[in-house]
Order: sequence, then C-alpha cells, then structure tokens
Amino acid sequence: MKKTLFFIAISIFTMLGTASADVLYGSCQNSSGEKCTNVHRISTSWNSQKGYPSDGTYSIDLGPSVNSRITVYCDGKKVGTVYVKGSTKFDIVCR
Repeated sequence: MKKTLFFIAISIFTMLGTASADVLYGSCQNSSGEKCTNVHRISTSWNSQKGYPSDGTYSIDLGPSVNSRITVYCDGKKVGTVYVKGSTKFDIVCR
C-alpha cells in the first residue's frame, strides 16, 4: 500500500512539473493550390520561432500558455489571425 501511494505521489508531482507547449500547425498551400515546400517561411507575432512547410504542412512551437490572438505571416505577408490555446490548427495560403 505504501509503495502504491508513493508511486501515485511521484506521478502527480511529475505531471505538475511538466509544462506543455502551445503549437500552431496546419496545411500550407500556394495561391495556385499546390502544397507549400520549404521555400516559404511561416512566422507569427508571438515569438521568433518560424516554420518551414514540408509536404504541405507546417508546425511552430510557440512556448507555454499563449492563450492569445496572434497574427500569422507567410514570407512576411499577413495571412490571418488566430486564437491560440494549446495545439491549434490554422490552415494558410501563401500568396
């Protein structure tokens, strides 16, 4: 019984100390409808992290607890705004 309680307590403390990162991800296509490649650069107004689409998808780690509306850019041009909380999908079209 004591071993079980000990393992439960350790598990709870481990989970409390683990911060999950908010992630912005989604599909990326050119204005002609083709999947984006790594020649495009996806960035946000939140931090300096950038995503480079591969096979038509991108992902950017924004850090913990964004809980805010941010602007998304493709090659420095605004493509939209999105409210980010946790893992958030936002499909974009690069022009």
